[in-house]
Amino acid sequence: MGDYLPSNIVIENVIQFKMRGRVAYQGFVSSQIAINFSYSKPYNHPSGKGYQRPINKIRSKDFANYLSQGEDSLYTPILLNAAGNWEFQAYSKERPLFGRLVSKKKASLMDGQHRLAGIEEYVKKTDTTLNVPFLAFHYLDEDEEIKLFDVINTKAKGIGTSLSRYLNRNNDDLSWVATNLILRPESPFYNKGTLIGKRTKEKHITLQNLYNIVSLLIKKSDLEDLSREKY
Repeated sequence: MGDYLPSNIVIENVIQFKMRGRVAYQGFVSSQIAINFSYSKPYNHPSGKGYQRPINKIRSKDFANYLSQGEDSLYTPILLNAAGNWEFQAYSKERPLFGRLVSKKKASLMDGQHRLAGIEEYVKKTDTTLNVPFLAFHYLDEDEEIKLFDVINTKAKGIGTSLSRYLNRNNDDLSWVATNLILRPESPFYNKGTLIGKRTKEKHITLQNLYNIVSLLIKKSDLEDLSREKY
């Protein structure tokens, strides 16, 4: 597929700005455009400058399911490198940083391939259109692109499974039970567990540990049908 576009794409209402001296653009496009205006460079590309992993279909399907939850299903912008192939045209001299982008070739997708794959699955299944936000650098060379991808996926760590369980405690019964095993004074795990997954000498049991234990204990038993208040 590469970076070929059958015709130019025009994106309206774009803001131009600088990030650490680099020109960048922020805006949004319809899901139909978002699915087609970028491409991924696989890690085994013959050029030796690829870096993307194969798409995990489970992660994409999970995101599509997340989108099906309705208006609360918000998502972050995808990150692109236009590689000098997108031209910014200001609407007026009075507003030189607000205008349109003319995309002459596809941008390189640095972050968001699972979101886009999930969006594609969702819109095809529901026959709807979503607005997809993006942040695009005007130009990064291939080594800069790889370096930024590496930073996003290694230095910027995720919140961790334990904290995610804690944040979802009111929407998921097992997360609620595991959280209360740590927070309630009558629990044997009180003051021995950590909600955020960071172990200390005193708190060496993570919320995810307790979640797994509770899951194993109730699996294929009558406890599976109990409400969380009765656990």
